[in-house]
Amino acid sequence: MKGLSKSYYLKPVKIIRDSVHGYVNLTKFDLELIDTVPFQRLSDVRQLTCQHVYPGARHTRFEHSLGVLELMRSAIKYLNRNGILGEEKKKEEKGGPVGTEGKLLIDESLEFNASVAALLHDVGHCPFSHMGETQFERKEVEKALRDALKEHIKKAGEEKQEQAKNGIAESKEEHVARKDCQVLLRELEAKHKKKKKTGAIHEQLSCVVILKKYRDILTKLDQKAREDKDDACSITVDFALIIRSILGMEYSVKSAKKLESYKVKNAMVRLLNSQIFDVDKLDYIMRDSVMTGIGTPTIDTQRLFRSMYLDDKGYLIFTSKAVPALQNMIDARDGLYMYVYNHHAVVYSDFLNTYISRRLSHNYKALKRARGEEKPPRRPELYSLGIVPKEYLFSVEAVVEQNYSDSAWLALLNSIYIRSNELLNDGREKGQARIVFDEASKEAKDQERTIKAKAKKALEDYWRYRAVDIETKNKIAQKVYDVMRLVHQYMTRDYLKPWWKTVFEFSNFMEQHFRDDRVRDQAEKFICSGGNCGLKADELRSQIAKHVTYITQQIDQKGEREKYGLIEPLYGGDFFVVQRTTNFLSTDSIEKLEIALKSSEILGMPGDDSRQVNEYYLKKLTSIIPQKKYASVYAKEGFYVFSRQPHDDEEGSEQEKRKRLEKHYKLLEDIFVFVVKHFINDGEQKFVENFQNEDGAVNAAGEKRSKDEKYKAFLESRQ
Repeated sequence: MKGLSKSYYLKPVKIIRDSVHGYVNLTKFDLELIDTVPFQRLSDVRQLTCQHVYPGARHTRFEHSLGVLELMRSAIKYLNRNGILGEEKKKEEKGGPVGTEGKLLIDESLEFNASVAALLHDVGHCPFSHMGETQFERKEVEKALRDALKEHIKKAGEEKQEQAKNGIAESKEEHVARKDCQVLLRELEAKHKKKKKTGAIHEQLSCVVILKKYRDILTKLDQKAREDKDDACSITVDFALIIRSILGMEYSVKSAKKLESYKVKNAMVRLLNSQIFDVDKLDYIMRDSVMTGIGTPTIDTQRLFRSMYLDDKGYLIFTSKAVPALQNMIDARDGLYMYVYNHHAVVYSDFLNTYISRRLSHNYKALKRARGEEKPPRRPELYSLGIVPKEYLFSVEAVVEQNYSDSAWLALLNSIYIRSNELLNDGREKGQARIVFDEASKEAKDQERTIKAKAKKALEDYWRYRAVDIETKNKIAQKVYDVMRLVHQYMTRDYLKPWWKTVFEFSNFMEQHFRDDRVRDQAEKFICSGGNCGLKADELRSQIAKHVTYITQQIDQKGEREKYGLIEPLYGGDFFVVQRTTNFLSTDSIEKLEIALKSSEILGMPGDDSRQVNEYYLKKLTSIIPQKKYASVYAKEGFYVFSRQPHDDEEGSEQEKRKRLEKHYKLLEDIFVFVVKHFINDGEQKFVENFQNEDGAVNAAGEKRSKDEKYKAFLESRQ
């Protein structure tokens, strides 16, 4: 739309103090987007979930989004100043910061759309960010995005017809933007048919929120506060560019004509979402480093952007002056993965949240089956018993329509924690009964019976008109108790103890117990990714834990604790195998960063470099600065093992107790290694046959048979 107010849409009018970038500059239109419920919701969605390790890291997606906006505008300013690599002389001749033919490389309309994408790129984050993201059904989210885009295209067509009736012709820019949305929809549908992923869950949800909640704001731009001709600007809202930038979906440029039309737009897509360098990554690396205080290298964004250009195909290229800032960015990111994202307590906390969420959903499905597939009503009293449908908090509707955030998840956990206390203390003075979920004692067993009995009584109304057998009722009561036990562990921070805390200790453990390189590699892949036939890795890890705990329980029941060195058996929630994301930047990724070196005025251009741009020659960053080869030191696939620390009540000296504890953990190690090796030897297909029914539910009979087989085989191996 021509004749819009530049002072309203493009010129900053408010400055916000930011702990990372110093200041964030906002336009009046930015404030219009920010002062909406979907965006304000982000102030209750934490960027990280590591506050119990780094208490100061309480920053949210709200300030991160503002930071990405500031970096995007700063990057665009310098790209317009620098232009395309090797065209400095042309710019000097035409007098000004231009790209080609005297025009801005990134015009006002492109800057506007790139800024909107940067500001709203995380507006679809769900409660507890990436933890909650694992609970979504990808197909549901992908369909919601396609449906929202179809609805937008339909409305855009109707608006075009309405304008035509009023004698308003569609501009060339508006026509291209509308057609680009149709092309984007066809690409999304094609990817869906081929079962190819398109962006992360939260990125797709952000696009849905934009199309549903921000469409009216974006399409109804007017001439607000335009004072004179100098204040006028031309802006066309480009939903295809906004969505592609958030998803990281570049335009197809198979012909020279399309390359010329879309190379700068593709540059905007890469500037927000790419594999190695973008302003989103840049802000979270800087922000997470500052807020956790781990002391990573400082990233000089001004130096970085001043040295940033585009090549003739729209790819970002840096001159040699940017090398220190780029290397600091790489080192800072790897440092965060080493010391923050993969800290054992952070990994366990995230896992516990995810695991509790899965158990809540499983409990709901169990009650649904008990009611003859009739859906239980959505009532707070059911939720507080740990019977919650997944879609309550982790669905498109929950994020887009209900605006649920971190507080909703924490409130749910708190209601379950409070209910467990109420069930235990019913009829007693408050605080009289102390919850001892963590002890294998008579008191704990008595409390388990009490809570399960009260849970069955509380659920009577939900299966009153169904012939539910007592075994089913007991199973659901057990599920209620188990989830309450997990929530109690989370709320009181009574975490299980890790067998190792660092990647070094993990490598030592694996090399010691899986000495064959092929077997070790197979074990790591099997546990972390489920192998090669599409196994659900989380279900596999769950089965490993179930088998280990079962063997300890059988040893206990047979009265052979002393023989094997078992201090006390393990129960559900006492033992977990948890994946650790080893996501250091690989050499292949870093090689995508190209550095433009200027040829020597004396020696000229090196003759052995095939890629040359005018007086520059291009080198990969890895050929300028040797990179740390993390892959040669740390396993690509990694995990933690957590278990309950036993209570040794036996009499004896500290040295004797220490020996008993060592013998106990040695037994657990042996059982764990035995189970893993047997799962590998059995093969992936047998695992599927043993533990998965056609509907994806766990095969209880196959699980019981497998546990007994592994227990007997383990005893035989110890003879």
